[in-house]
Amino acid sequence: MEGRIERLLTAVWGNRQGFVFLPYKEQPTDWHETPGIPYNGALPSLPELPSKADRYFCPVVFSKPHRKKEYALQTNLLWADLDPIHPDECRLKPSIAWESSPGRYQALWFLTEEIDPDEAAALSKRIAYADGGDKGGWDLTQVLRIPGTRNFKYESAPEGRVLWAKSNAYAPEEVKGAYPPVDGNGH
Repeated sequence: MEGRIERLLTAVWGNRQGFVFLPYKEQPTDWHETPGIPYNGALPSLPELPSKADRYFCPVVFSKPHRKKEYALQTNLLWADLDPIHPDECRLKPSIAWESSPGRYQALWFLTEEIDPDEAAALSKRIAYADGGDKGGWDLTQVLRIPGTRNFKYESAPEGRVLWAKSNAYAPEEVKGAYPPVDGNGH
C-alpha cells in the first residue's frame, strides 16, 4: 500500500519544490502536527507512525516548513471534504475521489494551470458550498485523509478506498462557470 500512496501523493504535489505536510492523529484526541517534509517532485519514504494513527495530507505545497497560508505556493489543485456527498454528484467530476470511511468522501480537482493560492482556496470554497460538502474543508491549510489508509475513528477501522484517479483537468474559468460565488466578492 505504501508505494500506491506515495505515487498518489507525488501525482498530487507534482513537480513543485517546497515543503509538504503529513500530520496524523492518534485516536481519540492526540493530533500530531509533523514537521514540513522537503519535497522536490519526489516524496521520500513515508514517516513511520504508530500503528493506529489516522493519516492526513495537505494538498498544498508550502515555501517554508510551516503549514501557514502565507507560505502556500501556487497550485493547480482544488480540494473538498465532501462528507456524505458522493463525488458523482459534484457539478464537475473530481480528478481524484476517495471514500475516507463508509459513506464519507473527499476529492481533488486538477486545473489546467497553476493559480494563486488564495484563488485556489476561493474556488475550493465554491465547490464545498455548491456541492454540499464540509463548509470548513476548503482553506489553504486544509488536511484530507490519505486515500487508502485506515480510519481509526471507528472501531472497525475501515480502510479508505480510491474511487478513481484520472488526469482530467479544468480551466479555472470552467470551475468559476460551474460553481457560483459564495460571497459578494466573487469568491
